Amino acid sequence: MFGYFATAGKILATTVVVFLVALAWQPRELPDTAEIKLASTNTVPVVAEKVSSEYSVLVEPITILLVPGHDLYSSGAEFKGVKEETLTRQLAEKIDDLLTTDGRFQVIRVRDYNSGEYTEEFAVYFSGAETQIKRFRQTARETMKNLLGTGKIEKINNGIEHNYARDDVSFRLYGLNKWGNDHEVDLSLHLHFNDYPRKNLGSPGKYKGFAMYIPERQLANGATSRALAEDIYDRLQWVSATSTFPLEAETIIETQDLIATGSYNSQTQPAMLVEYGYIYEPRIYLDNKRMQTLDVLAEATYRGIVRYFFGR
Repeated sequence: MFGYFATAGKILATTVVVFLVALAWQPRELPDTAEIKLASTNTVPVVAEKVSSEYSVLVEPITILLVPGHDLYSSGAEFKGVKEETLTRQLAEKIDDLLTTDGRFQVIRVRDYNSGEYTEEFAVYFSGAETQIKRFRQTARETMKNLLGTGKIEKINNGIEHNYARDDVSFRLYGLNKWGNDHEVDLSLHLHFNDYPRKNLGSPGKYKGFAMYIPERQLANGATSRALAEDIYDRLQWVSATSTFPLEAETIIETQDLIATGSYNSQTQPAMLVEYGYIYEPRIYLDNKRMQTLDVLAEATYRGIVRYFFGR
């Protein structure tokens, strides 16, 4: 996602590429891999609140704020004419279809999958709530500064450098955080594909593998985001190699810096950013392979979400 990431920015030399274990992978029940789990995810309070205790029936859908990374104004990485913002829309549509067909989820669409424009709801929100969003952003920064100053939160640096996003990009990302908080969404999921700086951007790079970014554990949404990420990781690692970029060796990376995951403690709800693969991977940029690859990634993501919220 070679453009912005989320503190305002994007990861320099950060990576993730989809190296499919089996491109012809068909939907199947995947075995559990308990050895890679860092914490139990059997308890899901957010679901309990939405289930009738008398009938054990879901009375409210699980709400997913689905954010295809980048937009028409900041399109992200590009390789041989394939743009990241287009890829993320295509993947988002496939994940949306699976969640909607399931019937237990309500997907909040941030951008139109065909045009790439922000949906009417969010276009109106960004223009109508400009003052409130800017105040929210400033308050979050000031509050975090106070928490760091008093020692209530310790500054953690994971060693990964980020570029700062333009002000308009930062504004929209903080706007999404505010919207998610105000509407108490059950998950904000940001989708991205990556690239990294090199001399010849027309040639493929050397790194591959997916990585997931979640809020650092001291932040308000750290614990729930970690549990959710582990279940999605558990499914993705069956169809993709993990990142070979040394600083992403843990695959699930905690950060205090990315706006999408709640920098400055700006999110109260679970959030994560998934880098699904390097944009220069043949399975990603080649027309005759891309859709099948995205199908596999979408289903793995869907299965991980279902596992977290419903335990299977």
